Amino acid sequence: MLKAPGMLMIGATGRKLGKTELAVRLLTRFGRAAPVGVKVTPVDPQRPCPSGGEGCGVCADLDAPFEIEPETGSGCDKDTTRLLAAGARRVLWLRAQRTELSAAGAALLEALGPGTVSVCESSSLRQVIEPDLFLLVAGPEPWKDSARAARPMADSLVRPEAGGIASVLGEIRLEAGRWSMPAAAAAIVTAGGRSRRMGRDKAFLELDGRPLIAEVVAQLTPWLEAVLISANEPDRYAFTGLPVVPDRDPDQGPLMGIASALSASPCERNLVVACDMPHVDKALARELLAGLERSDAVVPVDAEGHYEPLFAAYRKSAAGAMFAALAAGKRRIWDAYDGLRLERIQLAAGDEPLNLNTPADLDAFMGGRR
Repeated sequence: MLKAPGMLMIGATGRKLGKTELAVRLLTRFGRAAPVGVKVTPVDPQRPCPSGGEGCGVCADLDAPFEIEPETGSGCDKDTTRLLAAGARRVLWLRAQRTELSAAGAALLEALGPGTVSVCESSSLRQVIEPDLFLLVAGPEPWKDSARAARPMADSLVRPEAGGIASVLGEIRLEAGRWSMPAAAAAIVTAGGRSRRMGRDKAFLELDGRPLIAEVVAQLTPWLEAVLISANEPDRYAFTGLPVVPDRDPDQGPLMGIASALSASPCERNLVVACDMPHVDKALARELLAGLERSDAVVPVDAEGHYEPLFAAYRKSAAGAMFAALAAGKRRIWDAYDGLRLERIQLAAGDEPLNLNTPADLDAFMGGRR
């Protein structure tokens, strides 16, 4: 994967969702930094026209594996001229055969130059380039293939119909030539389970030479204000350097762990993440946290209708309803939902958070990394 510090990449799940509008507004807002605009058009002669029409020549006249052209025109409504008019220092248009995206991506980074601040429109290029931020403008299903493939790598899903473009603009930062999107929230990593099905403590499964919980924490700390660990053996997690919050009353299950950690959290908005999730879906996490503006808890629901309570967002104040449920003898996490303003986020099949619950899960995950 090619690293592209200074690049903010924007993809979309379909046409006419506002991808270029978002790029234009970013260039307008951050014009003083003189970012470069980039438009990427993948070419595949075996597929229907990516623009939904025929005869424009974009695909037909590409004889080389890829081509990078500077935009110099004005006065028309092409995406590239809109980027130039928005304040981009220069605009590059990359056309590339889909089979040549790796070489095209390397050539694009060379053309941009090291450390160049840029705003790049593409979903396909995310397969070969890792930018500072990748935003995916998401419309209704069905999604185009390139967007579906890039979905797990998105830092944020932008929902235009819910005012998402305006919302995301307020969260994005550009400092010292790097894009970031900090969240005013804390993460609570739950590590109090007994790992019966795995047969050993899942928090300490080795992944790339370090405990799994360390991998989870490393994915959370760059963009959240605080990270806490919910566990009853603080000494075991001292190596993380993070606060470890024990249960107020032991042996009451994960609901007690979440309620206790919420009470100790320094933030009103909190993302709960199980320690056995090797990939933190930041796009889904941001969507969950955003829902706390109108709810006490935002919980994903899988395609079969099951809650995902250990990858969910909760207000700090939700601890009261959780302790009340526990006092009434209820120990399942969803038992507390009756006392909360609850929002459900429906997940498409295949978008569920990945848990490593069994040795078979671990073997399958490790096999997929080889």
